[in-house]
Amino acid sequence: MGHVDRERLTRLLGDPDLAWVLDRVRRRIELGQPMHGTIAQRSATPGQRDAVARLFGRASRAARGLTVSLDELDELLRRSGVHEGGLADAVVMLTGPVTVRADRVAAEERAWAEAYTRIEAAVAGRAELAAWI
Repeated sequence: MGHVDRERLTRLLGDPDLAWVLDRVRRRIELGQPMHGTIAQRSATPGQRDAVARLFGRASRAARGLTVSLDELDELLRRSGVHEGGLADAVVMLTGPVTVRADRVAAEERAWAEAYTRIEAAVAGRAELAAWI
């Protein structure tokens, strides 16, 4: 994972006005999507705009919508030494584990396949039970 400055990470991304960013990153992790591109908030509050401006060290804009570059945020975390593991690892550290949906589905499919294999072995040679599986 590399170096993590938990206190700075919490100060940097723990602002309630950045919760939407963390939620969107968690969703991408869950869906197995890459941490590239941008995320948008169509009707951003002034607090959300100010929080993103502070995050990147820019002046706040009065625009209604708001975008955040995930690549830029990942680079900021790595370059600053706040979290060398990058954006996805930082969000998991702050918000807790995320289950990748595809991994969960694959695990469930393996469990069912194993269960049926055991059942099929148990009823092998017993025609009266074969209709039940």
